Parts: sequence; structure tokens; C-alpha cells
Amino acid sequence: MKQLFKLEYPITVNGETIEEISLRRPTVKDAKAVEQMGGGEIEFSINMLACLSGIDKRSLENLDMVDFEKLGDFFEKNFRPRQQ
Repeated sequence: MKQLFKLEYPITVNGETIEEISLRRPTVKDAKAVEQMGGGEIEFSINMLACLSGIDKRSLENLDMVDFEKLGDFFEKNFRPRQQ
């Protein structure tokens, strides 16, 4: 299952305008790989979004904060492992 998000502020990836980002469901393997990359909260979110969308990290760093927060909120509510 994938979730499609329309960007309010499209980005350019390899010369192509990206107006929507599709996120696939994460696996334990994804979470483990991203966790091993280290970094803070924002870095974790960028790395996980890159993993789930197939869009490179540098391109995702160009997302407008409105779009980044929308993607991050969805991820947090649905996919991020809960810490106890």
C-alpha cells in the first residue's frame, strides 16, 4: 500500500518537476537502516522519507517546510515506531 501526497510547493529532481510524492509502507529493515544512519529528529525523518519515497535525500532537503511537515506528520501518526 502506498500513500500519495500532493506537494503545495513542487521540487525539481534531476530536472523533473515533482508535484506528488508516494510513500510506501516501511519495514523493520527500513527503520533499522535509518536508525543506523544516526542524526537527530529531522535527519531521521529525511532519511526515512528518502527510503520510503525513492527520492534522494538532497532533493528532499529542498522541500518547503509546509510539505515536509505534512509528510512528517503522516509518517509520525502511521509508521514511526513508538518509543516507550
